[in-house]
Amino acid sequence: MIDLTKFCKPHHKYFGEPWSSGEYSYATDGAIAVRIPRIDVKEKPRHLDVDSVIAEAKEKVSQDWVVPPPVKIKQNKCYECGGDGYLYMCITCNGDGCHDCDDVGCLTKTDWINTFGRVDSDRFRVPCSYCEGTGIELEYSRVMIHGAAFDGKYIKMIDELPNSQISVCSEIALFRFDGGEGALMPIRL
Repeated sequence: MIDLTKFCKPHHKYFGEPWSSGEYSYATDGAIAVRIPRIDVKEKPRHLDVDSVIAEAKEKVSQDWVVPPPVKIKQNKCYECGGDGYLYMCITCNGDGCHDCDDVGCLTKTDWINTFGRVDSDRFRVPCSYCEGTGIELEYSRVMIHGAAFDGKYIKMIDELPNSQISVCSEIALFRFDGGEGALMPIRL
């Protein structure tokens, strides 16, 4: 079974989790959208009409299907957490520093640390949401397919789907795999 959550945008109001509507289940982060036969996920009103996006992609792409090309991935130290994999974040202001915080160590009350809403105390240690606690930021190469540019992160995600193929035009990519299909927006050069 396909893990739809990896196609979602964590903590986003509309795109934070997969949903079902009618015969299908869907996931999107706003750049990539996936549709599979219905599984047991929440029924929700459509926040993005994925069916229309896929239908439009089918009209526009050439239908010359190719296997997703290889993606180069470079590992860097996470900029957000400095490679530690965690942050010290005030649990009251959630790191934004925009309140009169009574938590010991929050920058709004002290100057222990150089970033708003961050604190110098293990009590407030949380995994870095940017690198998901790994301390590593992955830098994906841009991938060109038939003259259109795509974020390598998404091409890698598509490539990891069973028997995936992709067809593109300059405006959108359509992909299919065993058990579903989807669409991907290109990036601007």
